[in-house]
Amino acid sequence: MDRKKLYDLVWQQPMVEVSKQFGLSDRGMAKLCERNSIPVPPRGYWARKVAGQKVKRPPLLELERNVGQEIWIRGTSKPASAEMPYPELQEELKQLLAQEDLQENRVIVSERLFRPHPIVVRWMREKFPFHAEQKGMWPISLKETPEQQELNQRRFRTVDALIKALEKRGITI
Repeated sequence: MDRKKLYDLVWQQPMVEVSKQFGLSDRGMAKLCERNSIPVPPRGYWARKVAGQKVKRPPLLELERNVGQEIWIRGTSKPASAEMPYPELQEELKQLLAQEDLQENRVIVSERLFRPHPIVVRWMREKFPFHAEQKGMWPISLKETPEQQELNQRRFRTVDALIKALEKRGITI
């Protein structure tokens, strides 16, 4: 959905009603609007409007050119509207998700780093230039605590597993 359409929606009806259409909580919808610089009605707005008071609606400010105008909304429950905007995209997404759920496509992070991807090797060399050259050993920094070292090791293993899984799916990193 584009920003303008969402902006119009949140000013046409209360946030609780808008959020139900997308399967979100009203607070979740408010946070989504905040992250995308969409002004929302302040507390008491709808009560003042019903009472006949004049209420102001701030304008939707334009974003920089390199910032996307499209917003992806993913609710936790089924949206109130049964009609989806792009049924063909919906079907393709369902097929991709079903493919990812297959056991052979699960991304498994191993306990040990084995034949790390060249990107991970470069990252290790940048972080620990001296120790990364020693084969078969984890890079160790004397400046870091054992917890920080374990966290770095986990980071290397996780990124390595993700890169290899993406490349297995035909995505070039």
